[in-house]
Amino acid sequence: MRAYGDRSLRTLGLKYEIMERYSGGPPCCVKCGQHDLHILELDHIKDNGGEERRRFTNGQGGTTFYYYLRCNGYPDGYQVLCRKCHIEKTLTKRKVNLMYMAAPVEYDLENPISNAQPQSLWNEVA
Repeated sequence: MRAYGDRSLRTLGLKYEIMERYSGGPPCCVKCGQHDLHILELDHIKDNGGEERRRFTNGQGGTTFYYYLRCNGYPDGYQVLCRKCHIEKTLTKRKVNLMYMAAPVEYDLENPISNAQPQSLWNEVA
């Protein structure tokens, strides 16, 4: 069995409180239902976690951010995800962003480039 000090128990208690609040009941992942507190994480629904941590807690996350949420009446914009679902959401978001990050290209219809060849933006996997 894992031994916890007083501070660790307080921190775990605070995490439970935050996860319970944002789960709307016993802490669990909103996507898969996982309920192991050690792998549950708070997700910023708008994907602005870094910005919020810098603005509200001088870049600190975890316990400091949990105290901020408690002191500010548990503001909206957060959901509970397990680590696996959180990673999947983050990677999916990055893939979508990459699909729409094509650099603008200026093209002159009057004077097209004579030796231009079509090129794939992505390397094709065989």
